[in-house]
Amino acid sequence: MLGTRQGLGVFVVSNRRQSSFQIDHGELEPAEQIVKLAELRMGIETEAAGLAAERRTERDLLDMRKALDKVAEAIESGKVEAGVDADVRFHRAICAATRNPHYLTFTTFLGQFLHENIMISRKRSAKKADRGALAQAEHLAIYEAILARDPEAARAAARRHVENTAHRLTDNDSFVDQEEGA
Repeated sequence: MLGTRQGLGVFVVSNRRQSSFQIDHGELEPAEQIVKLAELRMGIETEAAGLAAERRTERDLLDMRKALDKVAEAIESGKVEAGVDADVRFHRAICAATRNPHYLTFTTFLGQFLHENIMISRKRSAKKADRGALAQAEHLAIYEAILARDPEAARAAARRHVENTAHRLTDNDSFVDQEEGA
């Protein structure tokens, strides 16, 4: 990177290339895209849930609860888009509760992909009985673990949710049971 100063000339300000995180799905098949993003989400969302359980406030719980209520309303009314928006808000509320701004920034970045993946999952769930309810039960398990300030249970619930979301996205019905450890 170059900088100029009038009367002095041009100077090298930095020889380091600026970098930013990117996700390029161009060469991946849709199923591969889903799996790769799920693997990334696994690490981020699992740890975010654990940190949220340790650091959450009453306001954080209220934000999570409001999002969950909106998801439930959307499932009942069949409003897929509203359900996706509320689902993303729930995951953002968890990241906000970590008190680590990088989780929220990264989740905001992932939001475009997350929204797309959840939309696919919700549309498929609408075609198969109880899939939306299963996802909501997984959300509630995460919420309850965060409410109880149980980081390990929150991590396990988040892991199950992301694994099952990947199954829903790839139309694979081999879900991880709520009782099963991750």
